[in-house]
Amino acid sequence: MTWSVDPGTLDDVLRMAAAEHQVLEGPLDDPAEEPGRQGRPADVAAQVWLREAREVLAADTVVASPTPTPTWSRCSSTT
Repeated sequence: MTWSVDPGTLDDVLRMAAAEHQVLEGPLDDPAEEPGRQGRPADVAAQVWLREAREVLAADTVVASPTPTPTWSRCSSTT
């Protein structure tokens, strides 16, 4: 099995899991205005996601996708 993982998604999840981070409020509401920002603590759900991803991905081949793709698209492996 080969997993194709979007490195941008991993960066976002790592940031949310590790420390306080900023979340944009209504970024698409009014493009002419700067969206509000809200501080959030480290996210437990992101920590769980990373822990489970490490377990699943440790057993298979992982490639970092150069373009945005679904976070965990599965591809069949030829090896």
